[in-house]
Amino acid sequence: MPPSPSAPEIGAASSIGLARDHQEDFYGVPSAALGADPARVAARGLLVAVADGMGGHAAGEVASHIAIETLFHAYYESEPFDGPAAALERAVHQANGAIYAQASADLSQYEMGCTIVAAVARADGLTIAHVGDSRAYRRRGNRLQALTVDHTWVEAQVQSGTLTRAQARRSVMRNQLLQALGTKPEVAVTVSAREALRPGDILLLCSDGVHGPVSNAEMRRALDAPSALEAARRLVALADGHGGPDNSTAVVVRMPGRAPAPLTPLLLISAMIALLAIVFIFPVAGGLNTLLAIATATPTAALTPARSQTAIATPPATAIMTIGAPTTAAPLALTPSPSPAPTAAPIAPTATTAPLPGPTATATPSPSTVSVAPTETKPAVVSMTPTPSSGTPKVTPPPTEKPAPPSVTPPPTAIVPTVAATAIPPTSVPPTAIPPTPVPPTAVPPTPLPHN
Repeated sequence: MPPSPSAPEIGAASSIGLARDHQEDFYGVPSAALGADPARVAARGLLVAVADGMGGHAAGEVASHIAIETLFHAYYESEPFDGPAAALERAVHQANGAIYAQASADLSQYEMGCTIVAAVARADGLTIAHVGDSRAYRRRGNRLQALTVDHTWVEAQVQSGTLTRAQARRSVMRNQLLQALGTKPEVAVTVSAREALRPGDILLLCSDGVHGPVSNAEMRRALDAPSALEAARRLVALADGHGGPDNSTAVVVRMPGRAPAPLTPLLLISAMIALLAIVFIFPVAGGLNTLLAIATATPTAALTPARSQTAIATPPATAIMTIGAPTTAAPLALTPSPSPAPTAAPIAPTATTAPLPGPTATATPSPSTVSVAPTETKPAVVSMTPTPSSGTPKVTPPPTEKPAPPSVTPPPTAIVPTVAATAIPPTSVPPTAIPPTPVPPTAVPPTPLPHN
């Protein structure tokens, strides 16, 4: 992987401004004069820098020139090269030492110094080093982001919460530096590592003569210029348009390619609608489609209601033995029915009854279900047999006789199917049960229950 990005466009511009009579800013871009030949740039990355001198005429401009020249030669020529971060920090320290030595040798330049911001762009990352209030910005899409924090008194107050950003811009102390190159033998350098520049990204380095009078919105719009050089010129022109209170310098590095389209409000709304459709509408539509498919599907089998749903109910008022249907038929569900008694229809008896000491019971060879309940009137035996066509049992009513209403009896107990019906022992019948009276083998209808 090559350490430097491919074919970035670089543009730089400076202005004395309207309030100064000399230029103390200086900038550096790769050139043979600064020891940055193409081979070294390809190996170590693209280095750009801006220095803002201070100390008066014949002092500030000297300091900024020394800083840039020392920085470039130290970064590209020092051996061994141990990475951009370490090499860049070491180069800034060497620039600080060179300025301090010059100021110490010439009393006329004793108070000279400068700020500096430098950046190395490589394919594997962006490294930034700075001292003072010269800044680095990155524009990605429509967002302009500051990549450095000023070494000034007002910025320290903002970071601590003592001043707001608006108060700091109006403060008379806004130009008071906490760090600068050349004023002391040692200096604290802030080095930061950032992600590599992407296609369409723009890197901006500038002195406080630009970011002081020019707002972030104006800088962002100026970077829309058709070229990096035109963008740098627009920035210094904007600074002069705001009164040009200081020297202004801008270096612009534009990466090839097109930046991704910004998320406009319309795109955000469209994305939200699509998300809501995925979360809410699609599942509902899928459920409706499933129901529609079930409703319109061709049935493969007809559903026949169970025989127990059409069984004629027999009230549990008398002792009844129901002869069950064959094992292949469904069991009958017997429930009380308020409807009038059905029309009598003679059918052949299927079971023979005989008097027993206890409740009446009739046994047949086939499996059956037995239901027994005591009564105070004469018992009756009802034989119910499913008809061959519908499986619905029919009840044979009496010709004319109407038995007396029965007394209240406890509910019948659960009956467990057995292999063959057997008579229930006398001990299972309550003592108050009246023994049944023998009746002829003709079918007698059950006694209806009175309605309360």
